[in-house]
Amino acid sequence: MKIRKINLIYFKIGIGKKNMESSENLNLNFIVDYNMSLFYIVNCWSKWDIDVNESYYNYFKENLSFNEEDDEFLKKFAAIRIQNKIGWDSESELASWASHNFPSHEKFDLFKPILNHFESKTYRNGENFGNFLKREVDKLETLKLQKEYEDLDAQDLIRKLCLLNPEYKNLKSVNCYLVYGIDKGSGGAGANGGDMIVEISPIAGDAVVKDTASKLVHEYIHIAVCIKKRLLNEEKTKDKFNIPFPGFEGRNLADLFEELFAYSVCNTLIDHYDASKKIEKYSQYKQQIYREAYFWWSHVDEFGESLKDFINGKTNPEECLNILIEKYLSYLSISNR
Repeated sequence: MKIRKINLIYFKIGIGKKNMESSENLNLNFIVDYNMSLFYIVNCWSKWDIDVNESYYNYFKENLSFNEEDDEFLKKFAAIRIQNKIGWDSESELASWASHNFPSHEKFDLFKPILNHFESKTYRNGENFGNFLKREVDKLETLKLQKEYEDLDAQDLIRKLCLLNPEYKNLKSVNCYLVYGIDKGSGGAGANGGDMIVEISPIAGDAVVKDTASKLVHEYIHIAVCIKKRLLNEEKTKDKFNIPFPGFEGRNLADLFEELFAYSVCNTLIDHYDASKKIEKYSQYKQQIYREAYFWWSHVDEFGESLKDFINGKTNPEECLNILIEKYLSYLSISNR
């Protein structure tokens, strides 16, 4: 294997006590690793699922002069994921495998020849792609994403929100993998399998790093609170929420509740965007992703006020959740008229 020696950097942020009762040992670990970026990029190139970031393929297909052999390798990569049922819930295990230098694994070892093939390709300037990526990943260590996250003062907020889902009270650690991003104007983020992956360009400016930190909080809420699991597991709510969201393919009521929850936390307690501008922006599009965003932004302010009452101690966890559920169901009845 030519795949490179591990380059693992941890930044651990502990969540202090500050008179709050839940997840007092919760840590967020920032990880910058060459192998993880390599795996993530090739994973996106393979387009094994419609939700991967296809812009990576579009960006690199010219810079790396993809040919028929390359496309066959990528088809094989996608087939490995699909045939071995390595789905989105395996993302944490895959990230750990990559960032620990690809130890022997019955299924994951099938990816190694493919990663090896692409690492050795020649980049547009005649440079080995592996050398190019290693240099760019090293630059991620200089970004101030950790500091921007700390400046948002979100740790204690997330810790208290964990009270809304007692199942997650004892969550100890969440990993945040920073991977090479191709868009200097924005940083994408996602949460699957219990950890986060954040795309960020090595030349991202301060404004982009700050915006990416806010996205990180949004994804962290999905993992650390995961309110939809409570809604789907409890007898009194599972029948109401385990049904399709009208007009949104592949999404149930619990999925959209959790998205509204995360957007409301960030907008009311972290970012403070003008929701009316977002509503105007998304109202003109018909694609599902924009219609979902239109729904969220139509209700974030009112939903967020109830969350603010909880954070300020005006309501207890059960009261807050009941209020949120009641509001959410009322929003659905209005949107279905």
